[in-house]
Parts: sequence; C-alpha cells; structure tokens
Amino acid sequence: MSEIDNRRLAMSDAGVARYEAKMREKDLEAFAFVLEDRRGRWLVARFAQENFRDRTTFRADAEAGFREGKRAAALVLFQRMRAAKERFGQLLLLAEAELWAAAEEAIRQAQKEDEDSGRG
Repeated sequence: MSEIDNRRLAMSDAGVARYEAKMREKDLEAFAFVLEDRRGRWLVARFAQENFRDRTTFRADAEAGFREGKRAAALVLFQRMRAAKERFGQLLLLAEAELWAAAEEAIRQAQKEDEDSGRG
C-alpha cells in the first residue's frame, strides 16, 4: 500500500469523498486534453485495441484477472512510450510526480475541511 493509500484510510468518509471528487476532476481534465487531439485519440484507441478491451483473456479468478489486466495494460502503455522516444521516459516520471502532487493537495484540502467542520 502506498503512502497516499495509508493517508486516505485515516481520512473521514467525507474527506475521502472530497479527495475522490478532486481526483475525478483531474482525470476529466486530462481525458479532455488527450481526447481533443487526434494523436491522443489515436493513442487511446491503440491502447484499447492492444489490451483486449473487447475480448476476455482470463478465465480463472475474475477479480484477480481484472486487476492483472489493468496492471498489464498500464505497463504496456508505459513501455511503449519509453520505447518510442527517450523523452517520454522523463515525461512519464513527470506525470507520476504530478499525480502524486495532485493527490497530496486533495488530501490536504480534505483533511483541512474535516478539521474545519470538527470531523478531523
């Protein structure tokens, strides 16, 4: 479990809800950015195609297969971007850093609102 996960577990239900809402907002912003550009749309379409979006690939434990499939899909995307050009490796590191920073900010905001409302 990551530090972010541990900190989320310590939050109130309302704090977690605010955190998740903030993260969904960031997700939608990123999706809009990617999908407004034809190159982004192409990337998403290829990602879905190569990661068996419309086919079942695992038949044992459905939950374990789902998790492993999500993991494998993410790994394929990261490997393809790193292989395409050297600079994408740095951009992936930047993307991870930005995600962590957004998560930190959302947690801080949720905790402050919990404290301000007397729930923290």
